Amino acid sequence: MKKFIWMIFAFGLTNGQFVSDKNFGFSGGPIMKPEQQLNRSSCISAEERAFVNENKLDIVYHPNVRDTVLLDDPMGNGGMFGDDHILFAYVDEDPSVNIQDYMCWFVTYNLHWGTDIGIPTFYHMDEMVTPVLAAADGIVVYTHDGEFDRQLEWVNGAVGNAVIIRHSDDTEGLYWHFKKHSMQVSLGDTVQAGDTLAFVGSSGFSTWPHLHFEVQDPNGYLIDPWTGPCGADQTMWENQYVHAAMTPSHITNFISSSYPVPNDPAWLYAGSENVPNRRHMNIEDLWWSLVRTRSLINTDTLVWEFYKGDEFYSEIRWVPGNAYWWPAGIDVVVGWWYSYWFVPDNNMDPEDYGEWTEKFYINSVQFDQLSYTIDDIPNQLPYVDFQQIEVQLGQTVTGEFTAADPDGDIFWFNLESEPNNGGSIELYGGRDRKYRYAAPNNYVGYDVVGLSATDDRGEQGPMTLIIFNVNGPGVVYSSVWPTYAAPGVDSVMISADVLGGAGHEYDIDAIIENFEGSFQDTVQLSESGNNWSSYWQVPAAENFYSIDLVLNNYTDAEEFDYPDIGFFTSAGPVTADVAFSADSLVNPGGGIIIDLVLTNIGSELAVENVSAQLITESQPCIQSSSGNALFFGDIAPGSSTDPTGGGIVTIISEDCAPGTDIIIPVNIMSNGIQFWQDLIVITVSTLFADDDPTVPSVFALRPAVPNPFNPVTEIQFDIPQLGHVQLNVYDLLGRPVKNIVNGSKNPGTYRVIWDAKDNTGHRVSAGMYLYQLRSGDYVQTRKMVLLK
Repeated sequence: MKKFIWMIFAFGLTNGQFVSDKNFGFSGGPIMKPEQQLNRSSCISAEERAFVNENKLDIVYHPNVRDTVLLDDPMGNGGMFGDDHILFAYVDEDPSVNIQDYMCWFVTYNLHWGTDIGIPTFYHMDEMVTPVLAAADGIVVYTHDGEFDRQLEWVNGAVGNAVIIRHSDDTEGLYWHFKKHSMQVSLGDTVQAGDTLAFVGSSGFSTWPHLHFEVQDPNGYLIDPWTGPCGADQTMWENQYVHAAMTPSHITNFISSSYPVPNDPAWLYAGSENVPNRRHMNIEDLWWSLVRTRSLINTDTLVWEFYKGDEFYSEIRWVPGNAYWWPAGIDVVVGWWYSYWFVPDNNMDPEDYGEWTEKFYINSVQFDQLSYTIDDIPNQLPYVDFQQIEVQLGQTVTGEFTAADPDGDIFWFNLESEPNNGGSIELYGGRDRKYRYAAPNNYVGYDVVGLSATDDRGEQGPMTLIIFNVNGPGVVYSSVWPTYAAPGVDSVMISADVLGGAGHEYDIDAIIENFEGSFQDTVQLSESGNNWSSYWQVPAAENFYSIDLVLNNYTDAEEFDYPDIGFFTSAGPVTADVAFSADSLVNPGGGIIIDLVLTNIGSELAVENVSAQLITESQPCIQSSSGNALFFGDIAPGSSTDPTGGGIVTIISEDCAPGTDIIIPVNIMSNGIQFWQDLIVITVSTLFADDDPTVPSVFALRPAVPNPFNPVTEIQFDIPQLGHVQLNVYDLLGRPVKNIVNGSKNPGTYRVIWDAKDNTGHRVSAGMYLYQLRSGDYVQTRKMVLLK
């Protein structure tokens, strides 16, 4: 049996059999003709591939190395062959201008490198019901997001929203054409098979919402994961499906409408946006129907039956295999078929008034039906229901608008005017019926938006005003500090600013919960004017925490939630050191590879998905840098780890003064959340004649020994000339902790001991501290870690 596929629009008048005196027009065909299959090129352009290859992270993923990676189905919501899905293209195995899939059939198009699986319409995309899943364990080495995601034709220069996962055998899985801003992963994340990466969309070179899934070897060459007589010798799938041509005929869309479609773009818009089925029409209205099917056999008959009341009235019967464009010798056509019939204007009579039922069959199997009314009552406009929605200052709420169409269904909600008093609103979801509204944090009263609706006939109703009633009290600012607190020693401060509280009795609770959900505690914040705050003692065990706020408005008997206002941890801390020489010296105008080593000082918890960001933008001595992000994977307690992809090449400005200490903050994150901050220091070299080897020639602040330490550490420093010298210890916020040296010093090398006590004689908590040497214009800072 020979198989074929077509993909884009092909309309041609075909032979239909009509049991009616009505003048039905009829068109239909596959969504890509053979010449289009041969002339189309890859859906990822050469330019886009080049950009991707230059910007992928150079990271390896070898947690448990295995010889072969097997792939799971990357489509959620039922898989590649779910009820609403259609696999319409495999890898093109023929390197010439011809096409051939892994079974030596033609379910592909020229130069196609992946497997394409589509969903029915943009409505289904907007509802985000079909996640794209990681087909295998790995690490995210490329992401791109923010591109237009409603493409219906190939546009030169279009770029796809995408993710690339590198696997343990160094193969890569490419996932393309996502819905904009649906990304669920970030660069450097490790993922497990089945994790959600994003949601299906139509970005880049795309003509319909679908997933393009592709596999490459470590050198960037294509791997076809499907095994067959013209494909790979061995499958990469954990469970390989049968070929799409061997799946039964199936309906993915059935639409029967009177929405105006004066041209092909309008018709394409109506179909791609899933226009509602008709419920009412007049005799002068266009009357059309569309069905999309997959895997048709040349002997299949498509049948539409029409009933007036309970009485059979007429039918359309069409055999696609009899059409002039059905290729000779092909038994099965795989893919989406666009078949539609229509009744031209003024082709019905008053005798046709009444209740109608339309049924659709393939052969004798009924797949769908709908009912509607035909009369002389003009179309009635839709209207959006009025709503007054209560919201607190600074609060974000979500919900759904409702509307009514007396003789049909709502096709679309339209935002006519933005909030007029400082809030913001976003419409989303299928038909844009859902909203996400963020209330202002400096206004109490009505914040009004204008909304209208478009009906299933394409007519727009009047504007309705939707009122968001912004009330106080409301939380307008909140914070959690610090983001690292030593277990059993430190406390975190939880703070919230409230406006609009006059005349209201209320309080604020903070809900502290660990990430696993096995621990929860509640603390009530204390009031000081408009600020509410409290300290919470961190338990002795290491953990990761999130904090929600709950505002209890007793005056109005209301409760308002503010989820995830902050995160903190008692694991670690994770500290950063440069991996080169102890003094970190570099010459002006020279280059240096900043290769961090991160250390998990903690003794209990491994820290997952660790990354570090170097804050170099505001450093005048840094001329350029190859990047600012490094990725480390998981770090076990008490362990140190190098970055998985190498260091960051940094060029020092030629005019940077010798002796300058370049202090670079390092933000350290776990699973994309910053919990720790450290500093690294690069010293620009200074050359002096050394006439007296017993006297230091330059100022120098040496590394503390030991470091990390408990209970004491030794600090050594060099003084080349007589002068006033200060050696001070600070916390990470720059607050003085201990003045170790403060006085005049002769040239020489000095050693002092710090016993981890502050200026009042009290022992300080475990954590990271800065120690700084200052004499005249010379300043140098280093860091040290006190263990618990």
